Amino acid sequence: SDIYSTLLKSKELYTAVVRFVVSKYGSIKDVDVEKGGKVQLDGMAVEIIQDSPDWIPALQYNRKVNAYRRQPISFRGFE
Repeated sequence: SDIYSTLLKSKELYTAVVRFVVSKYGSIKDVDVEKGGKVQLDGMAVEIIQDSPDWIPALQYNRKVNAYRRQPISFRGFE
């Protein structure tokens, strides 16, 4: 049995909303769960964002700037 079967019921959908900053260099920082409730899945969602490759930085007046982002990450229980 995998970790999902212990954390989610069959076909249950759980979404964690992760907020973070994409720096003007494209790196990710200040990762935190904004909306959550299942600690292990929230931790996985944070790791997914932290382990992602660099992002394309935001532009303001044609200059790269730090930008806040919110990303929902959903998990679904297996049958």
